[in-house]
Amino acid sequence: MKEMKELSFYEALSFGTTRIVCSLKDGGTSTGTGFFVYLNKIENKEEEPRPVLITNKHVIKGAERGYLTLSTMKDNKIAGTEKIEIPFSNFESFWIPHPDDSIDLCILNFITIEGRIKSSLNLDLFYLPLAIEMIPSITTMVTFDTMEEVVMIGYPNGIWDSHNNKPIFRKGVTATDIRLDYEQRPEFLIDMAVFGGSSGSPILYAKDKLTPYMGAVANHRKLYLLGILYAGFQHTASGDVKIIEIPQIQKTIIETSIPNNLGIAIKSEKLIDFRRMYFND
Repeated sequence: MKEMKELSFYEALSFGTTRIVCSLKDGGTSTGTGFFVYLNKIENKEEEPRPVLITNKHVIKGAERGYLTLSTMKDNKIAGTEKIEIPFSNFESFWIPHPDDSIDLCILNFITIEGRIKSSLNLDLFYLPLAIEMIPSITTMVTFDTMEEVVMIGYPNGIWDSHNNKPIFRKGVTATDIRLDYEQRPEFLIDMAVFGGSSGSPILYAKDKLTPYMGAVANHRKLYLLGILYAGFQHTASGDVKIIEIPQIQKTIIETSIPNNLGIAIKSEKLIDFRRMYFND
């Protein structure tokens, strides 16, 4: 068991996502990725903490039941491999869609869920949300280049380390300039292998900065939340190119589709719209 202060940089990020499993109305099963964000501003002590779970609307569409798996705490320490599967009935109804119908995002108000788990099972959940301040400001955006290295955290094809409740980390680069709106939409492309189950994955940029410290040099990382994966390009055996939403649905495939390792991400700035739903700014 570890205390939170003992976690390394990327180890801490591994506690920011959860694997979403949906039982669909048509009898199928799908998996996707959710990640946690605090919509309240950390420096504003007057704002009520508002942890929410983020994913794509198409991930939970038509879900009669759903399951989230989270790690737990014991004696104020992360309880090793101990975890809990949280079941939901009428799963789709728990999610609040983005106010713009064209934006494939939704949120689940997690503070309510956490309170129910605590009161009914006397369990403390352990998860580490990203902060709303990690969304790059206009001033920060101009410092990025046309191509930047990025990390994506999620559950491609539903794959995970089930014993340790850990997601899969992948690394790639931005394929279009994140300072621009791809095809006039608040989106950008990433050059990375994207598969079913990755929908809802956060796309992150960790910027290293060397600064003088006590006569030596210290390495500081600044973390930015750039976007949320929701779709990818695939070409068929006949040569057609299609944009495919990518939850992992377990069903018979009739048409052969080949991913071309290009993913489409919604810019993280669209999460600010959810903040405005709870806070007046």
